[in-house]
Amino acid sequence: MSGRGAVWGLVVLGLGPVGCTSGGTAPVSPPPAGLPYLPQELDVSLHAVGDTCDGLGQGLVVARSTGVLTQDDAEVHLTLSLSSDTTVRPLALRGCVLGDEASGFRLRLEGSAHAATTTGASTCTARMALPYDLGVEIDVAAAEAARTGVAASSLGTAEDAWVAAGCPDADAAAGFPFFEVAVCSDGHLEGELDAQVAFSGAICHADAPCRVRLRLAGAVSVPANAPEGALLGGPCGP
Repeated sequence: MSGRGAVWGLVVLGLGPVGCTSGGTAPVSPPPAGLPYLPQELDVSLHAVGDTCDGLGQGLVVARSTGVLTQDDAEVHLTLSLSSDTTVRPLALRGCVLGDEASGFRLRLEGSAHAATTTGASTCTARMALPYDLGVEIDVAAAEAARTGVAASSLGTAEDAWVAAGCPDADAAAGFPFFEVAVCSDGHLEGELDAQVAFSGAICHADAPCRVRLRLAGAVSVPANAPEGALLGGPCGP
């Protein structure tokens, strides 16, 4: 259990806050009509508000970080990283912005990353997948690869098709797992999501995947390319 606790600290604190993958540059052209100018810089915090990981996530306040988001038409890229620790691999998220000004806008996203800790000669690797169902799909693909000896997976292809289709709702027959974050009228982000943390390695091989409930809050700066009075989001709060 001590091995998993060590990994937990690395995963939650290392993959918590928000940054970006695509160079942090503003979109050259404005967003399509009806969609908001998304914040390019964010000061984001994540709080673990519940978990099935033996209480290791309860009450944890995940570190804050300044991050960058990129927008290309309706497609968005968002990376969770820790600005004070460049050694921890970031968590890259991909998805779309949907909605309208009256009902509100939301980012529909998914992604995963790995982190590892070493005790003596043994290493424990933890994978965080957002949302939880994405982690389940990754586990199913890994089990199938182990059974057949074929490492190929259709998850990447499914993700490409999902984003290209505008990140539509998943259903029982087809689709892609996602979580949603609201883009409020002033451009700030808020939402809750379930993440899966899965473990592998000699010092944690017996630990089953667990679920972490995360609450996200993101303060923003107005996008540099947004004209005065530009649409930044839709209703949130009272």
